[in-house]
Amino acid sequence: SQVQACGVTLAAIDSPILANIVPNVQGYRWRVTTVTGSTAGQVQTLDTQIRQMKLTSLATYAFATTYKIEVASLRNGNWGPYNSGCNISTPAATTALTNCNQTLTSLSDAVYANLVPFAPGYRFLITDPLNGANVATLDRSVRDFKMTMITTFVVQYGKTYNVQVAVKNTDGTYMAYGGTCSVTTPVFPTTSVQDAQCDGYLVPTNTTPIYAYSYAGAIGYGFQLTGPGLPAQGVEVVKSTRT
Repeated sequence: SQVQACGVTLAAIDSPILANIVPNVQGYRWRVTTVTGSTAGQVQTLDTQIRQMKLTSLATYAFATTYKIEVASLRNGNWGPYNSGCNISTPAATTALTNCNQTLTSLSDAVYANLVPFAPGYRFLITDPLNGANVATLDRSVRDFKMTMITTFVVQYGKTYNVQVAVKNTDGTYMAYGGTCSVTTPVFPTTSVQDAQCDGYLVPTNTTPIYAYSYAGAIGYGFQLTGPGLPAQGVEVVKSTRT
């Protein structure tokens, strides 16, 4: 038997590869030799009952790689010789953010890349377009990240960052980055005194707690007091809790 299409690049890494129809065949044996990449020279075999195989059925496969594929057929319990074989390549994989040019509602919002089937991981490159020193690279086994994961620089509120995504190949290397998308962080969060203690509230005693509405993730609250007997600029009270 003979592989049907030679010298092609598959549309997807799991696209089916077909052999020509041969009468009275009980099975097919595929010999796949890696031609390019980090596993060049590796030989793998796969037996199928039908005249179709997928590279993703092998123990080892990769994007952006060329394979020599030979096929032999089974007749009357005997395997025939392999054909001369031909080269077939897998496509390179690129991706970008699912929602390009998005504005987050929280720094802990998940930012997603488009799914690449069979990809073992994703690399997110986050850059500050106004400060080239602010660069972060996050390697993830899943297709999302959060701005709170960045540790190489301080993520600011109300600021736009550029994000690119590279797909991890099955050999551990990363392919080229996809297109650039922007992610804008939310405006700096604000809060206020809770309604029940606002506008004409008569404080029963000087030790009565005054509560602000809580904000998830806040590590402190600043209260500004103005009024009779206080300096013109007011007085600021900073607390670790919302009272």
